[in-house]
Amino acid sequence: MAIFLNENKVAGLPAKQSGAQAGISNVDTNVIPEVNLGYPVLLDPAVTWLAYRCWVETELDAGMVLHKPLPQSPQDVDTLASVDVDDKKLEDSVLGINLKSVGNYADVVQRMATSTYIFKLMGWALRASYTIPIPGIVSIAGRPVVPAEVQRVRGPLLAGQFGGVPLYYAAWELWYYVILPPQGKAVAPPNLAAHIRGDDPLPKEMAVPASPPDWNAVPAMKQAPDMPPGGPVEVR
Repeated sequence: MAIFLNENKVAGLPAKQSGAQAGISNVDTNVIPEVNLGYPVLLDPAVTWLAYRCWVETELDAGMVLHKPLPQSPQDVDTLASVDVDDKKLEDSVLGINLKSVGNYADVVQRMATSTYIFKLMGWALRASYTIPIPGIVSIAGRPVVPAEVQRVRGPLLAGQFGGVPLYYAAWELWYYVILPPQGKAVAPPNLAAHIRGDDPLPKEMAVPASPPDWNAVPAMKQAPDMPPGGPVEVR
């Protein structure tokens, strides 16, 4: 049985032709459709985001201090290593991190200050045509914020161009304090490239993936000329 069928015969044309009929090439016509055509330059700023990553990292100093008493007797030194790096049997070891202390002591913990929350707005973005506005935090977890000692921005950087349209890159790391105890939850910053927000409500349902039928598998079915792809019409 032949695996490959004659393309003209499958298309309903005579099998023996002096030239190709099912697929006619314009390679020798010297007519190139793409000549004198161009891509429109993006003018809507909302669709110029190629990549956007923005997130919040939280650091907490609980205000506690750990007092270390002097040892009252000789003690061996604790180490996280469990095997010598030059041990010829290292590849056979399954010990992992050594968290078994050889010490005999009891440290003292004392509260020295109130808790300190540091919220770090981190991220980077890649955008066509327009420069990237650096985002910032006004409030978080139900409390207003105050800029902390680290405010770092990388860029704007011209990362490249496509057809004369510049591609801009920028990254940021902005720290913030809260002077009142936070009482809420942190919402994920929006993703401008994906057009989603962290406070968007969840959908009530999700579409089930579906594949269009193979019209060639059922000879009695064909695609209606006035219907969009996916709508079968039975031939009687």
